[in-house]
Order: sequence, then structure tokens, then C-alpha cells
Amino acid sequence: MSGPSLTALPLPGVFHYQPQLHEDNRGSFGPSLLRKMLDEAGLNSTWV
Repeated sequence: MSGPSLTALPLPGVFHYQPQLHEDNRGSFGPSLLRKMLDEAGLNSTWV
């Protein structure tokens, strides 16, 4: 699921707001989803 939309995201900013997304727990877009997407894209080790 690695596409231009994923690479266009400001990854550092996304990871900066991870704790807030985890605490709010709003919707299905959270740290777990980000880690899954990044892992599939092969970027997980790069940012984590």
C-alpha cells in the first residue's frame, strides 16, 4: 500500500502527533495503522 500519498505525508510531523492520536483514539487512523503502513512500505525501521 505504498503510494505517492504515503510518501507525500510529513512523516516526522505524523510521528510527532502519534501520542495524541493514541490518547484520543479517534477513528481507525492511529499509531498501529501508521506502523503497519510504514512496515509494508519498508519505512518502519527508518523512522522508528
